[in-house]
Amino acid sequence: MKLPFPASRRLARAGRLIWACALLGTLSYASAQACPEREVEIEQEGLGVVRAASLEYEEEVAVLESACFETGQLRFDARVARAVEAGVDAQDVQLSGPGLQGRAQRASSEGTELRLFGVDLVLTLPSLVFGAVPLPPGQYALMADRADVLPEGGLRLGDAALTHLQTRDRYRLVDALLQGERLSAARAELVRIETTQLQARPNRVSAGPSELGLCRDPRSRELALRASSFVATPQSTILTGARLQLFGLGLPSFGTVTLPITARGDTLGESLGNLAGSAQAFGERVSRVAPQLLTGEGRFGVRDLPLFDATGSRLNVAVHPRYLEFGVRTSVDGADVEIGIFQDPDTEGRSAADDRPLPQLALTRRPVSGLQLALAFRGSDELSESRVGYAWNVPLSDGTRSASAQLLLEAGWAHQVGLTDAFARVQPRLDGTWRAGALGVDVRALIDAYALAGGSQLNGEAAVRFGVTQGQLKLFVEQVERQVWGRALLPALQVDPARTTGFGASLTPAVSFAGVELRTVGYLSRFDWRSQRFDQGELSATLAARVLDSEVVPTLSYDWAQERLGLRTEVTRSSECFAYGVVVEAYRFPDRSGLSARLKLNLR
Repeated sequence: MKLPFPASRRLARAGRLIWACALLGTLSYASAQACPEREVEIEQEGLGVVRAASLEYEEEVAVLESACFETGQLRFDARVARAVEAGVDAQDVQLSGPGLQGRAQRASSEGTELRLFGVDLVLTLPSLVFGAVPLPPGQYALMADRADVLPEGGLRLGDAALTHLQTRDRYRLVDALLQGERLSAARAELVRIETTQLQARPNRVSAGPSELGLCRDPRSRELALRASSFVATPQSTILTGARLQLFGLGLPSFGTVTLPITARGDTLGESLGNLAGSAQAFGERVSRVAPQLLTGEGRFGVRDLPLFDATGSRLNVAVHPRYLEFGVRTSVDGADVEIGIFQDPDTEGRSAADDRPLPQLALTRRPVSGLQLALAFRGSDELSESRVGYAWNVPLSDGTRSASAQLLLEAGWAHQVGLTDAFARVQPRLDGTWRAGALGVDVRALIDAYALAGGSQLNGEAAVRFGVTQGQLKLFVEQVERQVWGRALLPALQVDPARTTGFGASLTPAVSFAGVELRTVGYLSRFDWRSQRFDQGELSATLAARVLDSEVVPTLSYDWAQERLGLRTEVTRSSECFAYGVVVEAYRFPDRSGLSARLKLNLR
């Protein structure tokens, strides 16, 4: 066997290989996960014997297919490993050993040292206590940016994140060491909260200078809430000297802030565990909906800005050419509340000339089943209403088929454009899905009956959608039919008949050339049988490329039904916590054209 290494070391390696092969014939490896016999076996410094299904050469590199090697009680498997004189490099490496299984994005050895990158493991642990932080027994997900493999088969992880798969409690481990079925660490921190001077007793946790991460990645601190001290009780957490920190820059102090984070428990461990889970839930609730930066066509402002209160309130503040948008969305006892001046949803995506405000005070409760409530007062000749009702929902499931049947009963009154009407409503509805291999079928059928003081209306709607997914190709055909009898007095309650046929196809070819990827090619069309014309016929193609650490994604589209040519380009840069950039849209109709640009800033 000719190895791509200098001749002076080739004989020594061959000798060690003969010795290793003889030894393997007489000894069985201690690990139950020993590598199976393969066609090729070479000895690599620091890794021992590397077994592979085949060996090929690319210049001075040995390419090993289906490679496997062992260190201590750990086994490493890689589809392709590349060996040179200095060491071995492999991508997407599978790990297994006593009580653990997982993968690493990359493994690289140099001399006698082996290092893993992007480590993601699942392991079973007994009950542990690191400092004052208790860890219950069970299965955990262990993630680390990198880990050093010890000669005896352990992993030195340095900084790692540990998540209990059942309770979802998360911890940060500092100077962690995984050896066999034992995990140790110099210290553990409640993830999202980093503290100093921690003091804890049942139903009370306090600390000195502390920091709460608000990014989706619990370890990121690009956006964080800092405080000079905090006290957590079963009711709330009070932060003193609180301030936001953005990219390491401290913003003006809020003073004292009360957050819906609790420390509840009859024991020290329960109190700390509740604090960790409550802080985690709060951080995820804040980062679930990303604030939106509104720019372009004379508009500027921010939407969905979190207010860090117990109800998860969000603030909209934006300047429009003809009005000021200022409103709050929140939740109270399962009901959604909106109060303020918002942009009329019917004008979203239109030019500034068509933009109009919508003043409203609305309370809505629409669970899948149970009590239904809606109370809304709106301006701009929009519908104001008061509704109360009840919904029954029966889920149905049978292997590849799932369905739900719902019955909604409600009554109320409504007012619009100077007209008022009372009504009662009955709506039975059926939704179903069936999947078999590449074929999928979705159906929807409903009857909506309004008995109004100013007239009655009955409409029946049915829709069926057939979809086929074959590898990178997706196709669908959809038919919608709606018949309407009678007429409602108020325009917002009036439903129009419809009969449309839709078709769509998309292909994700994953083809790239010179660093430019063809991401998707798609086609969408819809034919309106009532008007006997197509109202959509759009062909689009999306590309993607990396330019100066930014992702550039242009989408070129042409809608022949509307004779519209469009180009939308998104340029996005990403950090640990944010995705930010610019969106530029250009369009052209036969009689007009336009160009708009807006900034975007989202939490990742």
